[in-house]
Amino acid sequence: MDKSILLVDDERRSLDRLADALEEKGYAPVAISYDEQPEGQFEIVQPELVFLALGSPRTFEVCEAIRDIPDGAIVPILFVGHGEDGEQVGSPSEALSFGGDYYFAHPLELGKVLAKVQTYVGAGIPKEETPAAAKTPTPFDDDTTEADSSLLGDTQPIAVLPKMDL
Repeated sequence: MDKSILLVDDERRSLDRLADALEEKGYAPVAISYDEQPEGQFEIVQPELVFLALGSPRTFEVCEAIRDIPDGAIVPILFVGHGEDGEQVGSPSEALSFGGDYYFAHPLELGKVLAKVQTYVGAGIPKEETPAAAKTPTPFDDDTTEADSSLLGDTQPIAVLPKMDL
């Protein structure tokens, strides 16, 4: 499953570099503008992380709306500010008080941003790789769970665990 990341900004080109870097690292960025109903897109995309640019008067409204969605309460929301040349809406402390989890100043330092993304959602999945769990399903029976012996060749299973009721 792709690790989708929702990027919201009225000036989509300002987050294009970030979207490209995220895709290169194996994430699935979805870039939209504030006019494309980010709250509704959040429910459709079901991202693992959200970036909101502070260039729109709707930024805080969108953040609060996402937080009101059941899954939105736990998804990290990262704000991207604008530098001295761009108009900044609010302040970093105000952005965090509206429910954000982190704030990045513009221009973005991609290394720091990618490190923070990995901290929140884990490493991306490079396109050429498939998760090991998707390659070979592990067999289960009623009494025990064993390692898939086909992964080990002709050797015996490495563990037999009792079934646990949860």
